[in-house]
Amino acid sequence: MHVGDRRETPVSVKLIDYDQADMRETKLERMEGCAAYAQSNTVSWFDIDGIHDAALNESIGKEFGIHMLVLEDIMNSTSRPKIEIFDDYVFVTLKMLEFDKRTAALNIEQLSLIVSDKYLLMFQERPGDSFNSIRERIRTAKGKVRGKNGYYLAYMILDVVIDNYILVSEQFAHHLERIEGMVLRKPNERTMQSILGMRKE
Repeated sequence: MHVGDRRETPVSVKLIDYDQADMRETKLERMEGCAAYAQSNTVSWFDIDGIHDAALNESIGKEFGIHMLVLEDIMNSTSRPKIEIFDDYVFVTLKMLEFDKRTAALNIEQLSLIVSDKYLLMFQERPGDSFNSIRERIRTAKGKVRGKNGYYLAYMILDVVIDNYILVSEQFAHHLERIEGMVLRKPNERTMQSILGMRKE
């Protein structure tokens, strides 16, 4: 059962399948039969936008032998970040952060990864992310990624997420400097609300 903000948009699944010699991208309508990718000599990156479709998640669980409690954690957007190591895969869930300059608020989105040598299942709450640079590296065979396994792909994804934490931290710092300037010039009730809001974030 999904826990978190309800989204009415349908879940979409995109696949990037690659090795050193070749790669292909496709949009999947169903997950039945996808377990065959785990037996192939390629690395398969399943990019799942949306975590609220219980039937689809159950289908993924059956295909790849994912534990029911892991599927529950994926569908619960309030889950705390964690890593769990299983015999056949590693489960990682953490938060992606984005600073909204217009509202000075922190947008938080859950990201969950199920990783093995041959495949990576990536679950996001909504479409759109910061991983296009990784996709482009796979498309153009730039760097090491096409010659590495699913764990290396997971490392690249986590590296982008953590680098973005630094960017968000810097954006907060700039916003704090702006509030400090307001306090020094002419503090008012709105300034106090900004300070309290920033402290909460």
